[in-house]
Amino acid sequence: MSVRAIDVEMLISNAYYCKKNFSYDQYINQTVDMLYQGFFNFDFDGGPVLDKYRDKYKDPAFRIVHHLVVFFVYDNGSLYQREYDVYCKLCEKCGHRYLSLDELLKFRKELTQADLRGLTSFIRLLREHINESFFQNFIYGLVMLALLDNGELSESAYCGIRSVLK
Repeated sequence: MSVRAIDVEMLISNAYYCKKNFSYDQYINQTVDMLYQGFFNFDFDGGPVLDKYRDKYKDPAFRIVHHLVVFFVYDNGSLYQREYDVYCKLCEKCGHRYLSLDELLKFRKELTQADLRGLTSFIRLLREHINESFFQNFIYGLVMLALLDNGELSESAYCGIRSVLK
């Protein structure tokens, strides 16, 4: 499958528009839907890449999305209620239990920058196997998630998004 460029600046612009014009529930639900498209397509079409991990991990597609979302919700070092709402709704939509606030913080502290680098490399491998539109929507969901805390896209969130797209 060919990989086309994703216009991140357009996604950021669209996310700012949604942040300004959507209700809280609309924005949260849109973010969850975009992230879920990534999970579903990683799981459905990522077979050649994920198959070797299915024996080791119960749900490798969820593991990938979960870890990346945890990095993004703690991007600025703290967790806001809106981010936690997205996290919980996403876990439920994917059919998984979400972690309590204390469990989530502990889990985040265990993740390293090496984990993030490995995760972004793995997602780039998956990208070649999934529908490009759904992959773009997943990236859009990450952008929307990154804007949830204070309405600004931090440099580290932007770099995280760009590293997935390299």
